[in-house]
Amino acid sequence: MAACDFNDPSSLDSAFKGASGIFSVNDFWVYFRNAGKRGEAEAKGENWCALSRDNDTQEIKNISDAASSVPTLEPFVLASMANSNKLSGAKYAECYHFEGKTIAEDYSQRKELSGAQSGRFASVGKLPVVRSHCDTDVLVAGLLRSPPGQRVIGNREWLTLVDITKILAELVDATDVEVSSEPVSSDMGDPLVTTDNMHMIGFSAEFGYDGHLAGNEVTEPSKLGISLPSVKEWFQQQDWASKIQIVE
Repeated sequence: MAACDFNDPSSLDSAFKGASGIFSVNDFWVYFRNAGKRGEAEAKGENWCALSRDNDTQEIKNISDAASSVPTLEPFVLASMANSNKLSGAKYAECYHFEGKTIAEDYSQRKELSGAQSGRFASVGKLPVVRSHCDTDVLVAGLLRSPPGQRVIGNREWLTLVDITKILAELVDATDVEVSSEPVSSDMGDPLVTTDNMHMIGFSAEFGYDGHLAGNEVTEPSKLGISLPSVKEWFQQQDWASKIQIVE
């Protein structure tokens, strides 16, 4: 096990030395939650979400730069998202945790990394439902077996929140299920997070979570021979009786 810092290129060089394959995934929200840096930025009147996006992009660029110098490297798999800003014509320009990754994805492709491939890992319409802790290794393994240049969406099934509710109702033997049409508060407890989340939801509803309704080409796992169990199968393995209160 080799430790590294995404913002320290030399540590990435050491970690990647002799690697035959790399799966790159970083987390926008780790940097975003740095209260000290956020306070300093906001005191200067800077857009903290935009700065977090830029950091997200830079981390992946650093990873790509380090990976491109590894002579033993064959496949390079990058966890990415849809460019909601670009694909929506700037209508949803503040979904920063999406945008930074796609900027870096374009950069990685220009680096001409051997075997470069990307994966997208996520009622407003149907959303891709995936259990990342269980499914990521299967998705990455499938990409490693596939020709270079593939872009796959991490997805067991496309479901609406109503679909998910119905599956849960069946599993807990709830016979009379009412789905409220009352609007749900969008307040996430942080105005920046709320805005980012609402732009993600708006983009997903209008253009699809992966942007496929805006012409963004992303492959379903099954088309690459990647088999994932259904959402219901995963739900069946959970102890919902202790987590869901049924009102008679």
